[in-house]
Amino acid sequence: MCGPLCPIGLIGGMAFARFLGVSDLVLGLWIGALIVSATVVTVKWLAKYGKDFKGSFVTIFLLTIAITAFSVRKQLVWNGPGLVLGLPPVVAGIVFGALSIFVIDAVNKRVIAKHDGKVYFPYQKLVAPIVGIIAVSLIVHLFFS
Repeated sequence: MCGPLCPIGLIGGMAFARFLGVSDLVLGLWIGALIVSATVVTVKWLAKYGKDFKGSFVTIFLLTIAITAFSVRKQLVWNGPGLVLGLPPVVAGIVFGALSIFVIDAVNKRVIAKHDGKVYFPYQKLVAPIVGIIAVSLIVHLFFS
């Protein structure tokens, strides 16, 4: 799948984001969205070669979250005043980011369906999730920082 560089990149990205002042909650949003995206790409790749299986999305999604959480476990603080819904901010962000990207994708699909299956502008399927996660990041930053 990803290899040893992904956890190193994730931890390096977390350190760099903290250096820039990005909150762990917002960072987790993007990690959660990336996990969903990587899961979708992996499931499509498996289906292309006839290797998909029943429950492949859920299995790969949970496995990817477990690998991600394992790689950052020493960076997480499980007690203290900084918890969000009883979870470390990064973990809460991952959950909220994954849920957000599902909602954003569902809304985008509904918008396209109402337009007779046509996108409103070129690259809408790419731009909508990115703009949606940016909007969610700004909202989270304003209300939780």
